[in-house]
Amino acid sequence: MEVEWMFGLFFLSMAVGIAIRAMTQPSKREEGNLDSEAIEIAEKRYAKGEISAQEFERMKSNLKSTQ
Repeated sequence: MEVEWMFGLFFLSMAVGIAIRAMTQPSKREEGNLDSEAIEIAEKRYAKGEISAQEFERMKSNLKSTQ
């Protein structure tokens, strides 16, 4: 009976530890996809005519050089 209680406590503590670790680690989106998201925004602005082709290419090259 005591062994079952210890296994339950062990698995509960593992689940809590995994949940805490998942919440505190930065996600992949936060780390690597910000530049690609910025390029998508620049593409949309270019498509709407808000920026020129030269501005778009400059933004794209700046963003790609920081990746």
